[in-house]
Amino acid sequence: MRKRVIWIVTLLLTGVCIMTGCDPIYPTGELRVEKMQPLSQGASMNIEIIYPSTEGTLGYVLGWKEQCVEIISGDDIISVSGLTITGLKSGVASIKVSATTIISDEDIASGHEEKVYSVVTEVKVE
Repeated sequence: MRKRVIWIVTLLLTGVCIMTGCDPIYPTGELRVEKMQPLSQGASMNIEIIYPSTEGTLGYVLGWKEQCVEIISGDDIISVSGLTITGLKSGVASIKVSATTIISDEDIASGHEEKVYSVVTEVKVE
């Protein structure tokens, strides 16, 4: 009985050590956008993306690409061009902001894929 408990504890400790020793490949966090102030009709603003931290990712993520904004609802309230939003009329619109990781060709060849991060937020037009 005692040997069995020792073996179980040893296996659990070994498993925990192995799992905590693994560094993540991709950033462990969420994509965010800076807090947006309400827009006036006809006014424009750029969306400032806050990317997840890439520290501790073993250098797999070299940067970010394909940043885009998609209108989910309220396409009559705002218009989008690149990362710039323009208020058309009063109301609230929902948008989805996305960005894709850039990884090296060697990492792609070894089976890793670029990962898309996204966040949904609201834009208010006064």
